Amino acid sequence: MVKQQQSSSHAGLFETVASQAALLGSPARLKILLLLAQSPRSVEALALETRESVANTSQHLKKLREGELVNVERSGVSRIYRLADERVALVVETLFDLAELRSTAYREASRLLVGQEELSPLSVEQMRREIQEDRAVLIDVRDTVESCETPVSGAVSIPLGELEAELIKLSRTKTYFVVCRGRACGQATQGVRLLRKKGLQAYRVKESPAALRLKARSLLASKPRKDTT
Repeated sequence: MVKQQQSSSHAGLFETVASQAALLGSPARLKILLLLAQSPRSVEALALETRESVANTSQHLKKLREGELVNVERSGVSRIYRLADERVALVVETLFDLAELRSTAYREASRLLVGQEELSPLSVEQMRREIQEDRAVLIDVRDTVESCETPVSGAVSIPLGELEAELIKLSRTKTYFVVCRGRACGQATQGVRLLRKKGLQAYRVKESPAALRLKARSLLASKPRKDTT
């Protein structure tokens, strides 16, 4: 009897995980999760940005709520959706990591969004060191709402639409790393090309804000503690 119960519980775990994984098998739901990883949004705002109908977007959100990946709250007459946990964004990031490593189709599609020479050649740790030593600047080109809701430590917020007007303030002796929503977003690439057109050294950061925050925490945790004795 005990073995049967254990077997049933074991099967239940796999079924539960598989059902949540299945929620990520929809391009529309992945887009919704990527957007909610930046800031909470209404169903109307999500529909507009994903180019889905409000009805379809509502159905996708219903499934994500049932899978406990997103939460919803009322704000006046609107229903505002947000990620249930930042780790949801990191799971999506991991899927992109896997596709980049193992999918030829993904790599071909990615090359249409950004050139290899436009990507940062440095690791997150190396970029952070350059920024800390004042040799580089990290620019977040997402809109102000997103950059305030999910800030990237050490980044200067300059929305893409305002970047050209800010060029006069940027030093030509520094390197600029540009971040946006992640690999499926083209704003960072546009920012890099604008900066390069004006003669500045600029590179795109492929990691999403959620991934950068995770790596920043990991880097801080891995630093040896100073001896206070």
